[in-house]
Amino acid sequence: MSAWDSYLNANIATGTVIDKAIIVDQTGQAVWGKSSSIQLSADQMKKIALVFSDPSDAQGNGLHFESKRYVFNKIEDIENIPVMHSKSGKEGIVAAKCKASILISHYPENSSAGEAVNFIHGQAKYLIQNNL
Repeated sequence: MSAWDSYLNANIATGTVIDKAIIVDQTGQAVWGKSSSIQLSADQMKKIALVFSDPSDAQGNGLHFESKRYVFNKIEDIENIPVMHSKSGKEGIVAAKCKASILISHYPENSSAGEAVNFIHGQAKYLIQNNL
């Protein structure tokens, strides 16, 4: 278990707003840390990372997170931080591109998209302030 695993479990994937999270490098090929409940394939991580430079595949085919398909919604720039949102019913994926990493998260049905986007944006600001 890495220090990032502990950070994600204690601060991000608490189940309050976000129930699963992973930090990967900007290519989506190297896992820096993950919460205990997340199971993303290498291909899923790469496709989520790629959406920040070329969203066309996600716009046409959606994104897969674990065993479920999510409809790509948008990437919005919030205070110079690109934040991606995809949805499936009442749950969704929110990811933020930081300086050297991408924070990918899942919010459950009992959270709202707005809460998740705001929360992940705040976490991404912290990572960016620490050159991550």
